Amino acid sequence: MSRNSLTRGFAYSYIPYYLAPENGFLDKMSKKEIIEWERMVTFDALTPMYDSPMSTEQFTSILKEEGFDIIWLHDPEVSPLLARAIRRT
Repeated sequence: MSRNSLTRGFAYSYIPYYLAPENGFLDKMSKKEIIEWERMVTFDALTPMYDSPMSTEQFTSILKEEGFDIIWLHDPEVSPLLARAIRRT
């Protein structure tokens, strides 16, 4: 067993996951997709060496520059920055 698969197995089995907010963001996801999303967010939180966080201003600026209108923005103090956007036509 490689170190990577051992680490992943440990992380998926023993590290508590970030729990997704009950705000409608995950309404269209299956339970399996929600668990995978929570795993990814937790992994990001536990591996800051590979994390390159952006400010809310940088994030929204990139979306707008790429032609998106932000219809929902989730920007809490201790949770991941999330947005729902629609590409302008």
